[in-house]
Amino acid sequence: MQRCLSIFKAIKKMMIQKKDNPVFHAPLEWIVAFALTVPTYIIFFIGKEPLMQGLAFTLYLIPIAIVLVRNGIPRLSVKFWVTWLLFCALWLIPSVINSMSARLESDLVSLPILFYHVAIMTAIVIFFKAYCDKTQSLNQDLLLRSIFWVLVPMVLLIFCKTLYLDFMSDNRPSPFGIHPNVNAEIIFTFLLVSLRIPGNFIKSIAVVIAVATCYLLESRGGLISCYIALIITYILPWILPKINWKVSILFLGSCLLISFLFFNQIVSFVESFLMLDTRTKGIAGRGQVWELAMNLIIEHPFQGIGFWVNPMGYSIPENFALGTTLDHPALVIHNAFIRIAAENGLLLLMMVLIIIFLTCFRLIRLKKFKDLALIVSILFFLFFGTRHLTLNLMNILLYYTLIRSLSIDSKNS
Repeated sequence: MQRCLSIFKAIKKMMIQKKDNPVFHAPLEWIVAFALTVPTYIIFFIGKEPLMQGLAFTLYLIPIAIVLVRNGIPRLSVKFWVTWLLFCALWLIPSVINSMSARLESDLVSLPILFYHVAIMTAIVIFFKAYCDKTQSLNQDLLLRSIFWVLVPMVLLIFCKTLYLDFMSDNRPSPFGIHPNVNAEIIFTFLLVSLRIPGNFIKSIAVVIAVATCYLLESRGGLISCYIALIITYILPWILPKINWKVSILFLGSCLLISFLFFNQIVSFVESFLMLDTRTKGIAGRGQVWELAMNLIIEHPFQGIGFWVNPMGYSIPENFALGTTLDHPALVIHNAFIRIAAENGLLLLMMVLIIIFLTCFRLIRLKKFKDLALIVSILFFLFFGTRHLTLNLMNILLYYTLIRSLSIDSKNS
C-alpha cells in the first residue's frame, strides 16, 4: 500500500512539473467541458449502441483523473459520504434482490449496467463536490459557459438540419436519424448554459435558436421547459418580492388540484394553443402508461422490479398479445419519477424528492434564480421524458447544480 502511494506521488510530481504538457496546464473548466460534452457528440454522430454509450461515458473520468493528479484525493465530509452511500444502497439493493429472486423478470435485471452507472456516477459526484468546495461561485459559472461554447457547433447543425427537414417534409423532423425529443434535449441543455453567458447579444441569439428549434421539432417538453427556465430566470426575481406567501400557497395548491382533476383537458388546450397537436400523438396518452406503472409500484413498493428493466413489458399480458416488445417506445414510461419508483422502489424516490425540495428551498432563500431555473426546468423535462438516473449531459448538469447549490448554501451558513 505504501509503495502504491509512493508511485502515485511520483507520477503526480512528474506530471505537474512537466511544463511542456498543455493538458495539465489548461484551464480545468475547459477540460471538464470537453470531457462532459464529447460523449454527446460521439453518441449523436458515431453510434448510440450500448457499448458505444458505455465507452463514451467513460470519458467523464478524464477530468477526475486530472484533478487527482493535480490536487490529490479530495477530503469530503462525513455527512456527504453517509448521504451518498445511503443513496447508492437504495439504488443497488433492490436490483440485487430482484436479480437473485425466482421471479420471471429477474432475468431482465442487468447488474453490470447498474454497477457501471453507480461507479461513473460516484466518480462524477465526488469530483463535482470537491470542485464546488474549492471553487468560488463566480468561477463555477465558467464551467457552464465552457460547455455552451463546446455545444455551439452541434446546436447549429441540429438547427440547420431541422429547418431543412421541416421545409422539405410534412413529417416530424428527426435530424441525423435521432428522435426529435433527443434533439430537443440537447437544444434545451444548450439554452440552460446560454443563460450563463455574459452580454445580451449572444445570449438572445442562443435563446431564439433554442426556442425555434424546439418548436420545429414539435417537442412539447423541450419547448415548455425552455419557457419555464426563462420565466424563473427573468420574471420570478421581479415578482417574488411582491408575493403574499399565504395567498401564493393557496393559489399554488388550487392550481395543483385543478391540474390533477382536469389534466387531459389542460394538456389538450396547451397542445392546441402551441399548435403542436397536428402530427404527433401528444402527452395526454402517457397517462395510461403511468397508470400501468403505478400498478407495478403498488405490487413492488420497496424493491421495484430492477434498474433499467422496462416496467411495461413483462407483467402486462396484453402487451405480448399485441405482439409488442420490451423496446417498443409506447411501453417506455415517460416520467422519471414514476420510473425511479417502478424500477428501484419508493424509498429511493423519496430520497430524490427530499434532496430536490431542500435544494429548491435553499435556492429561493439565497435568490439563486439561475440555478433554480436549471433545476426546475430539467425536472419538468424529466417529468414527461424517459430519462431517470442516467449519464446524459442534461442530467449531469442537474447533478452538478444540485451539488453546487448545496455547497453554496453550506458556505453561507
